[in-house]
Amino acid sequence: MLGRHPASVSSAAVDVAASGFATLNQARALVLGAGEVAEGVLKALHRRTAGTALVNRRPERAAALAAAWDAVSGAWDELDALLAASDVVFVATSAGHPVITAERLAEAAGGGGRELSVFDLSVPRNVEPSARSLPGIRLFDLDDLQRLRCPVEGFASPALDHARNVLNQELGRLDTALRSRAAAPRLAELHRMAARLAEEEADVALARLGDLDEREQQVVREMAERLVRRVLYPVSRTVREAGGTPEVPAGQ
Repeated sequence: MLGRHPASVSSAAVDVAASGFATLNQARALVLGAGEVAEGVLKALHRRTAGTALVNRRPERAAALAAAWDAVSGAWDELDALLAASDVVFVATSAGHPVITAERLAEAAGGGGRELSVFDLSVPRNVEPSARSLPGIRLFDLDDLQRLRCPVEGFASPALDHARNVLNQELGRLDTALRSRAAAPRLAELHRMAARLAEEEADVALARLGDLDEREQQVVREMAERLVRRVLYPVSRTVREAGGTPEVPAGQ
């Protein structure tokens, strides 16, 4: 899933944000947080915006991270002013409740036709969901990103078809291997019985034939073994395919 991979979340959010602007380099971005996802957003935004600001409750962490990606760091008490000055906001905080309320975003949007794109990349959500209904606010959460950037279901894909075919082939091989393994004990018993049967029948034939030299006796024994093996072959195949359970013809 997209939400389990921080790098994918960050790049997907920036890609969706970029699609909402004629050119992203004219937009002002704000990133909240200083963890792996926030750093991924900064990396994806690097040199692609008109300016990127980073806010975190730990100023020293924010300053170091912002410097690494040519962003500026801001204090938490400057958040409202930074929201009002931004075009796109990425929230990657780790609070247990929304840190960005609908009221705060309504004030940041300020009416007048201004549009603010907000990406809530937090688990649990750190942007109040009701903000989605505010005029001028475009709110995206992880479910939206999953739908927009991973639209696999319902679409034909040659790569997916190839992957399915490969998977089905490997499953077939695995099934065959498992059936053969399950059949191994029964096959071993069948071969033991066949060898014993060939030996018994050869002894009967040799007794009836009378005096034969050693070479002639060997020919008789080899013929008995070959006959038994030829009879045994289809039975062995049936046992392997049935996973160890031989199919006995009706009436036998």
